[in-house]
Amino acid sequence: MPDNIDPIVPDDNNLSPAPNNDPDLDKKIEALVAERLKDIKGRLDAVYGERDTYKKQAAEMADKLSKAERDRLVAEGKELEALKLQLTEVEAKNSELQSNLVAATRDSQLQAMLGGLPFRTDKARQQALREITADLRQTSDGTWVTKDGADLSTYVKTYSDDPENTYLFKPQASSG
Repeated sequence: MPDNIDPIVPDDNNLSPAPNNDPDLDKKIEALVAERLKDIKGRLDAVYGERDTYKKQAAEMADKLSKAERDRLVAEGKELEALKLQLTEVEAKNSELQSNLVAATRDSQLQAMLGGLPFRTDKARQQALREITADLRQTSDGTWVTKDGADLSTYVKTYSDDPENTYLFKPQASSG
């Protein structure tokens, strides 16, 4: 390199972006991102739709195969085996429905308790819901407690007061 040309050396201390003088820049960026993601979102929606269709078809096929198996057993004179198979299927469906009911009840109770808290966004509320739910266990009498045995309302209060979770909540207005 010739002696009369200075190499360009970036200043690592001044890497901040240029000031934003356009008040509509954020809206323009959001519109541009939305436009570019529109095709991807459309394809994802189509793929998820196909997945749901295939899941439904697989469940219908399993039901048909099970019915055919029960019919075969009845035709062979094995009604007791057919009834046992049907009972097993009904118990499995009942167990699945019971699990869904338990989860819905838990989530409903937790949502009611979280409803009074000032979350920054719905995403923050969902994160708190996931984190709290991960620590819950149901007792034999049906109440929800933490792994440590604290009741749900106490745990929600402790969670919301924890300094590590303050980023989830709107800052309190200071009147000073």
